[in-house]
Amino acid sequence: MSIIHFTPENAQICIVLSSARQIKENNMAVIKEITEKGYQAIVVTINQPAHYLREYYGKNGIDLSRVSFIDTITKYAGGRIPEDMPASVFLSNPGDLTGLSIAVTESLKNRNDLPACILIDSINAMLIYLPSGDLSRFIHFVSSKLKILDLSGIFLAVESGLDPILLAQLTSFSDDIIDLNGA
Repeated sequence: MSIIHFTPENAQICIVLSSARQIKENNMAVIKEITEKGYQAIVVTINQPAHYLREYYGKNGIDLSRVSFIDTITKYAGGRIPEDMPASVFLSNPGDLTGLSIAVTESLKNRNDLPACILIDSINAMLIYLPSGDLSRFIHFVSSKLKILDLSGIFLAVESGLDPILLAQLTSFSDDIIDLNGA
């Protein structure tokens, strides 16, 4: 079953809604599908550390050469930066939107001309560190940057944990909403 309905020739910004129980599995399914479609996946980790996701993706047959990470949680949680994490950037705080914006911009520049797709692994987790207005402005920045560059992006969220006003704002920045709550 195909989750995403865009291609490198038809870039889109999507919100993927998941149940809380299935968010990790849906994250993996989305990454598997976009890497199989030829994208370089740039995963912004807010919910899970990059080394954990890398291991999880590898166990599930994902081509790790097509995945890079912007990890905002490992340093914040006091973890060591793993030495075996190529194509990864580690930020010190999930609430550092300036650092995150710079890391996103640099990751998009360093994608080796492959079509790229950014996945923010949890809008809900970002709300732990940021007020909804700041989060909305950041998502608008990322969406606009991706549209200017004609690249795709996916914002993973648990719908039941989002304020309806924030969800409406995110929807206005997106081309599609994919609801995996029943999946």
